[in-house]
Amino acid sequence: MPYLQCSNLEIYYERMGVGDPVLFLHSGFSRGILAFASQMLDFQRKYTCYFPDFRGHGRTRCESLEWSTPQIADDVIEFMNQMDISTAHLVGYSLGANVGLHLAVDHSDRVA
Repeated sequence: MPYLQCSNLEIYYERMGVGDPVLFLHSGFSRGILAFASQMLDFQRKYTCYFPDFRGHGRTRCESLEWSTPQIADDVIEFMNQMDISTAHLVGYSLGANVGLHLAVDHSDRVA
């Protein structure tokens, strides 16, 4: 099971496919890979798809359940740094869309 140490957090993620990176950002009520099951096959043909579980969601555990959207956006940037992803396309909905907006505003150079 792939985990990545990012600061004080072990982020669980799945990766599949080949090509430009795409980060799939899930809602507050799901896990990344399950939320995007119907899109996985199409995207992995042309892109390297990353499905990280957010802080306090899925298999990414954290000590405190007091998290925020900006904090999760920072986690995603740290994930990108650790995975050596300079820029990525984003696909998200609900909480994931809000995280994507924070990334686009605060880290526009990292969003394709």
